[in-house]
Amino acid sequence: MIRNLIAIITIPLATSSFAAAKDDVEDWLSKNWYATEVIVFQRGSVMENSSVEKLVHRNVRRFPFEVRALIPPPDAIGSFYSLDPLTEAMLDFPTVDINLETFSFLAFTKAPKEGKGPGDGRENTVPKPLTPTPIVDRPPTVIEPAPGGPPPVIEPILEPDPLLDFLAMLSSFERSLDARSYRWLPASELLLQTQASKIERHDDLHILMHGRWIQPVPERARPEPLLVQQGARVGNARQLEGTMAVTLGRYLHFQTTLWYTEPALGRLPVDIPLGEAFLSGSSSARVDQATTLPDPATGYMLMSQSRRLRSTEVHYLDHPKIGVIVRIDPVTIPRELVSAFEALEETDE
Repeated sequence: MIRNLIAIITIPLATSSFAAAKDDVEDWLSKNWYATEVIVFQRGSVMENSSVEKLVHRNVRRFPFEVRALIPPPDAIGSFYSLDPLTEAMLDFPTVDINLETFSFLAFTKAPKEGKGPGDGRENTVPKPLTPTPIVDRPPTVIEPAPGGPPPVIEPILEPDPLLDFLAMLSSFERSLDARSYRWLPASELLLQTQASKIERHDDLHILMHGRWIQPVPERARPEPLLVQQGARVGNARQLEGTMAVTLGRYLHFQTTLWYTEPALGRLPVDIPLGEAFLSGSSSARVDQATTLPDPATGYMLMSQSRRLRSTEVHYLDHPKIGVIVRIDPVTIPRELVSAFEALEETDE
């Protein structure tokens, strides 16, 4: 019984000790690493657009100049940043291998025009081939060994150093974070699967985007907008476009600017059920085929919100047509790295 009591008391102490060591390891990282997960869903029902609040905008949409696109893995969502036809054609051009041994450069020298004297300011450029320097085969330089044989090989024997071991593991961990940053993580690493399942079971809701990524979170004054382009294609755009940004001050801050587009958005009658069924041409879409739909680019709904939150909290950002669920977590510190830090702490004592 006494042993069981000691075990019950020891387990919370060990857990709190590990959590404290993990927090200390995070302080050693050179950047503030966090993982952000976001779900964006749409409501299928159509709203009255003649309400007091003007929901449909028609001004020009512009991405910020410094916007950054996330790299998709094979099994996760991607960013639909389409290239123009000229850029795609340029990517198909064959590459040219240049043999530097036979490549001759042109040296351009200036000579006066015929019938003109020097100093009149009018000169002609005449190309003159430059004779390539011949390549001479030379035998490799052989360094003779010193008299008496080669010098002895000195292999210093270093005592185990917990500080060097910890710093080496810390550097390796941050390199792995750099390699995985600004990429959509695999579906196996999503934490909001329960919330996503509840949304999908709702008849009137449909998920447009669900993804998670790792990044070094910048300070409040220097946000890094990340590109969002998800959902079905509507004209030359996607149903959902815009940016998201995460910054860190005293608290974490999540800011999003999203543009939501649908065919005939903002045009009467308002009882047309838009969304996935309409875009896929489903027979369940009650739309008059004789109706001429306007250019979708002329109308969109704007969601621009900012939220202060703590890590591991789940927050919901509301909008009449779309909803956003967000959660931000500090990156998971490997147990081996925490153990190396604890060994370093023991040597200091």
